[in-house]
Amino acid sequence: MLDERLTAQSLHHAYILTGQPEKVESELVRFIEGDLGRSIQGHPDVWIHRTESLGIDEGRLVRERQQGRPLVHSRRYFVLVVGGV
Repeated sequence: MLDERLTAQSLHHAYILTGQPEKVESELVRFIEGDLGRSIQGHPDVWIHRTESLGIDEGRLVRERQQGRPLVHSRRYFVLVVGGV
């Protein structure tokens, strides 16, 4: 499901992926762990947040979490799994 153009060498700052939330999240986790070599579990630079809708509170939470620099590697990864907008 993930576009073959999405590779570790060609990452941009943001992506919007659509589809069944559980399936998209599963494939994205597989990409981060496999292609990027970043363990999801307990990694300080990987944040996954699941929510039913994307509103002001979620925007504030993302802004709060993105403050600061990566702790382990050169990038941080934020995954928002949203049921609807």
